[in-house]
Amino acid sequence: MPVIRQMLIVCFACVCTATSMAQEALDTSDIQAMRYTAKELKIEFRPSMAQEQQLRKQLMSTQLPLTIREGFIDAGEQNRWSLQALNRRANMKFSVDGIQKINEGLLRALNEELGLVGVFVVPKDIDRQDGTDNRENPDSLVFLVITNIIEEVRTLASGTRVGDDAEIAPSERINHPAHNRIRELAPVQPGELLTRESLEAFAAELSLHPGRTVDVGLGRGSEPGLAVVDFNITERDPQVWTIAAENTGTQGTSQWRYILGWRDTQLTDRDDVLSVQLRTSGDSDATGINAGWTHSVFDSWKGNAFFHADQYVSSQFGVPIEFEGNSMGLSYSISPRPLPLGRNPARPHFVTPFFRIGMDRFDVTQSFVFNSGAIEIGGGKTNLLTAQAGVSVQHLSEQGTLRGGVSLAWQGGDDEDDVGRFERDDSWSSLNANIDVRRFIDADGVGEFRLRANVGGALDGRVAPQAYTVLGGMNTIRGYPEAAAAGDQGWSASVEYWWHPGRSSAPNQRFQSQDWDLAFGGFLDAGATKINNPVVDYEVDEDLLGAGIGLEGLFDRAVQVRLYWGFALSDLDGRDTESGDNRVHFSATYEF
Repeated sequence: MPVIRQMLIVCFACVCTATSMAQEALDTSDIQAMRYTAKELKIEFRPSMAQEQQLRKQLMSTQLPLTIREGFIDAGEQNRWSLQALNRRANMKFSVDGIQKINEGLLRALNEELGLVGVFVVPKDIDRQDGTDNRENPDSLVFLVITNIIEEVRTLASGTRVGDDAEIAPSERINHPAHNRIRELAPVQPGELLTRESLEAFAAELSLHPGRTVDVGLGRGSEPGLAVVDFNITERDPQVWTIAAENTGTQGTSQWRYILGWRDTQLTDRDDVLSVQLRTSGDSDATGINAGWTHSVFDSWKGNAFFHADQYVSSQFGVPIEFEGNSMGLSYSISPRPLPLGRNPARPHFVTPFFRIGMDRFDVTQSFVFNSGAIEIGGGKTNLLTAQAGVSVQHLSEQGTLRGGVSLAWQGGDDEDDVGRFERDDSWSSLNANIDVRRFIDADGVGEFRLRANVGGALDGRVAPQAYTVLGGMNTIRGYPEAAAAGDQGWSASVEYWWHPGRSSAPNQRFQSQDWDLAFGGFLDAGATKINNPVVDYEVDEDLLGAGIGLEGLFDRAVQVRLYWGFALSDLDGRDTESGDNRVHFSATYEF
């Protein structure tokens, strides 16, 4: 009996299910068979806004995937009709699928072409559940665009710039005085439409500033149709001291170089950066200081003033002659606000043109050539004027970074004194380009690919040695001594793979900047230098090729260590470096 009862229950359930499915199919068929007549198509906005006339004009001319089938307007595969074109017809009849395509097409235009977020499109007075036509005027078919209007723009502060999180009251995080300028410069203000691209591009641009990360959040306003925009700003302490030691000394200096630096990324709370750096090899023959100040000019432009003073020896420029001297220079560059480009508005490529002018003074105290008959080249002084124009590119994303640029420069002065090079020219033009790509190549953020390339130099001219392209050492071709080769022109490239085993244990933070990191990697470096119009025996072109392994560590986001073991794979004609020679490159940096 229980078995029979179960069979009856199953049969009854099957019959009921079949009946229900048949009823649903009948209801769906009835809805699909509905037709909606109209003599005029309109677009209305809720709530009303100042920009609705312009938006209505754009939406009415948007091409939609519609077709005319058996006397009514139905869904199509290609964009053939706009609402403006359909209004030229005397009478119109729409299918349910046709109206749905209009909704989808208008919404796509609002999202992708106009960049609006939090927006909906529905046919007015037509029930969205059963398709019932509730229009009072059957001659007019209205598509209602429901938008979000910005009620308030806020900033939410966190990070050591405004104090430790434990010391910040929740109310103090909102609209912190340090971020008043960000709210003023925001591309959207209360009463305006909520646009995705402008918000995300603005946040990405703010994140270009050193020590700052900005994300955008959206919240509900006090009433339906209103939204609150939150800029979540995380900033480090703007003042940072740096102490570094590295074995990048050249043949004429001590092996170790020491760096002491200071930087303030918010000198006047207007995103202006002041940095000062002192470099020394422990002796007076190779010491330098530079200072830079990046500041706002007319709000939307950036200016950069740069000063340097150096005392040097010839080996720092990769030339096989002996001289020493000093230099001093001042330059100023100006650039407009970065232009966001790319398909992803949240992570655009920022393109920034720049213009720079500078003046350098070189003073060489002595110069001798021992390789060709003890020829003495007098020292002397010269002034070098530089005019440069170029464009830089930056792209920051969770998976990596891209930085690059290209520039054209003219440099000129006088050739009365040699300043370290025989028969140098008094002026020359140079073209330079560079790219630096770093990207995680797996879902866990464990494997990292790096590509670095630089190419450039004087197009046709014998430059002063202080303007040489110098290769060899930790930052160019590893495995070779520092400044192993130099020329009027040159190029270098590096391909690297790095393994970050610690990131696999933190999957939720796999692409984020971490406080602790340890990476093991391998690299292949290559480069070459070229001498324009050589006139003495020691001026030779060089080819460099190096490979090796390395280790990089980051400890508490304060100590960074780099260790590379490189092998030279190509002989140098003008030096005693041979294939198979190896060199350990080391650098340690402490920030506080």
